[in-house]
Amino acid sequence: MGKEIGLQVDRQNVLIKYAVTDGDGRGAEGINDALKVLHPLWKVERQADPIHLGRSQFRQSNSANFSLNMFSGSTREKKKKQGQKVLSQDLKARCSLVFNEMWKENCGNLEKIKNAYLECLMLLLPDVEGNPGSAKLLRPHPKSLKILKKEAIFESHDEIHVKDDTYRAVKMKKITLLINVVVNLHNLQDIKCENPNFELTKVIKYGSGVKCIYKCTKCKFTSPRVNLFDEIKTSKPGPNPGELTRMFVSALQETPMGIKRRRFLMAAGLNIPPPTKRTLQRHSNVVANEIKELNDNDMKKKLETVKDVNRIRGVKEPSHIPVAIDTRYNSMHIVSTKKPGQNASQAISLACEQVTDHKFIVASVFHNKLCWTGAWLKGKGLDVTCPDGHAGTCTANVKPTTPLSEYLMGKEIGLQVDRQNVLIKYAVTDGDGRGAEGINDALKVLHPLWKVERQADPIHLGRSQFRQSNSANFSLNMFSGSTREKKKQGQKVLSQDLKARCSLVFNEMWKENCGNLEKIKKCLPRVLDATVRCYTGITYAKKVKVKNLQEMYIYEGK
Repeated sequence: MGKEIGLQVDRQNVLIKYAVTDGDGRGAEGINDALKVLHPLWKVERQADPIHLGRSQFRQSNSANFSLNMFSGSTREKKKKQGQKVLSQDLKARCSLVFNEMWKENCGNLEKIKNAYLECLMLLLPDVEGNPGSAKLLRPHPKSLKILKKEAIFESHDEIHVKDDTYRAVKMKKITLLINVVVNLHNLQDIKCENPNFELTKVIKYGSGVKCIYKCTKCKFTSPRVNLFDEIKTSKPGPNPGELTRMFVSALQETPMGIKRRRFLMAAGLNIPPPTKRTLQRHSNVVANEIKELNDNDMKKKLETVKDVNRIRGVKEPSHIPVAIDTRYNSMHIVSTKKPGQNASQAISLACEQVTDHKFIVASVFHNKLCWTGAWLKGKGLDVTCPDGHAGTCTANVKPTTPLSEYLMGKEIGLQVDRQNVLIKYAVTDGDGRGAEGINDALKVLHPLWKVERQADPIHLGRSQFRQSNSANFSLNMFSGSTREKKKQGQKVLSQDLKARCSLVFNEMWKENCGNLEKIKKCLPRVLDATVRCYTGITYAKKVKVKNLQEMYIYEGK
C-alpha cells in the first residue's frame, strides 16, 4: 500500500520527503522503494509517530530494572504496580509536555531544541528537605483567579427576514389557522383592498418551529404573529416550549448522536435551520429526567409482575427473586497507561430477574465521573470539585479519585429492590464481580438474618473451564506434533471440545431430570467416567433415532 501511495503522489508531481509511521509500519519503506524507481537519487526518511513513541517510552520505563529501594511498598508487586507505573506515566507526560513547549519556543528549530534538551535533563526538582532547585513546575497553578469570559448567549427565537430557500417544519392544521387569521383580519380593516397580495415578511425561529408574519403589498396590512406549532403548557414563567423540539429531542435520546450531530442533520441533511445548542441542551435535560422517571416506574411495575408470576406458580415467598448482575464500563481496558487508576470514567450496573423468560431489568445504577460544567470551570482557573462542588447542575455522582466499584453499585441495587418489598435470594455474577457481595451487605443492614447466595455465570464458567484446561500441564506425549506450538494447538482443541461437551451433557441432563439437581448430582460421577473413557477410545458408537427424527450417536462403553 505504501508503494501505491508513492505512485499516486508522483502522478501529481509531488515527492514525499518525510513519512511518519508507527514502530512496526512499513509504509515509509514502500513509498521509498516506489519513488526510487522513478527518482533513483531520492530518499524518504521515516519519522516516529509521537503517540506510539510515548507508549514505547512508557513500556521501556515500566519494564526497567530499578533498585529494590527505589519505590515504597510492602511487596514487590506493590512496588511494581504502584511506584514504577506511576513514575513511567509521569515521565511520559513530562517528556511530551517539555518537548511541545520547546517546539513552540524555538519555532520548530531542531538544532536549538537539541541544545536546550540537554540542559533540561540536568534540571532537578526541589528535594525532600525543601531545598530549591532550578526546575519549574510543569503545570503551575494560577496566582490569581482568571476572569471568566462572558460567552455569547444565542437566543432561540430570533427574528429574520425571509431571504433564503430553506425548509421549515410546520403543523398542517396551523397552516389553515394562519390563512383564516390573515384573510379575516385583512377583511375587517377600514381600508378596502380589492385585490390583496400577501407575502411572508418575517419568520421567527422558535426552536424547531416557526412563527410567521404576513404583509399585504397593496394596502400595507400586517398580520399578527401566528404559531405554526403546538406549545407545551407549563407552570413556569416565560414562553412555553415548542412541542416539535421536545419530540425531536425525545426521539434522539435513543440514538448515539449528540447535539452537534443533531444540528448538522437538520442543517445539511434537511436544509432546515436548526435550534441553538442552548435550546437543544435545555430540552435534552428535561427529556432525560422524564425518561429516567419513566424507567424507574417501569422497573417498579416489572417487579410487581415478577411477584404475580411467583404467586401463580405457588411460591411460598413471592417477593424472593433471583437476579443476574453485570456491569459495563465506557472503556475497553480497565487499566490506563496514561494516568494512575482506572481508565473508565462511567459505569452502569443492571440487575435482571431470572423468574420469567423476559428477563426484565428490575434495577439499574449509573456511576459517572464526568461533569462538563466542572471541567469548564477548572479550565477557567477555578478550584472546584465534583460532585456538587459548584453552582449549577453537576452530572457527576462519583469523585474523580474514587474508583468505580461493582460492590458499591451492588449496594444501591439492593436498596432499590428493598423499597419495593423485594428480597434477592440468588445473584448470578461473573467470576471477578462483587455485585452479589454488595447486595448482601445492603440487605443485611435492613434484614440481619438474610443472606444472598452468589451463583456462577454459565458463560464465564465455560470460559474459565476453557482457560484452566488450556493452561494445564499435560505430559509431553499427550498430544501429537513435531513442535511445542503444534502440541499447544492440540491442547487448545481439546479444551474447546471439553467445554462444549460438558455444556451439552449438562443441558441434556437438565432437560431429562426436569431441573432436579439431586438426580443430576447422582448422574455426574457416571458422566465423568464415560467422558474419560470416551477420550481414551474405549467406546463404540451406536446410531439411534430420537423423537424429532434426527440421527445422533450414543456412546456406550465396551
